[in-house]
Amino acid sequence: MWNLLNEIGENFREARTSSSISIEEASSHTCIPLEALEQIEEGSIGSFKDIFKLREYLQTYAKYLGIDPNSVIDDFNEYMFEYTSKIPLDDLEKEM
Repeated sequence: MWNLLNEIGENFREARTSSSISIEEASSHTCIPLEALEQIEEGSIGSFKDIFKLREYLQTYAKYLGIDPNSVIDDFNEYMFEYTSKIPLDDLEKEM
């Protein structure tokens, strides 16, 4: 399923590769684990248990790549609202 996170990840990958930065270099410079950067570039939200950490990584990575972090976070917040608004209320109550 293609979604906004896939688009964000693709934009990050394009910005990184067009700057001739390896993903290992990006990981080292941002202190974001390599596996997390790979998952971000793949648009894989399911692998992140802490959505706030993912948000922080997106913001840090966007700044590093010269992408407007506010725009990325706005898009991410909108996506998360859409994503979570589709979870049945009963499921949310069980988790609480």
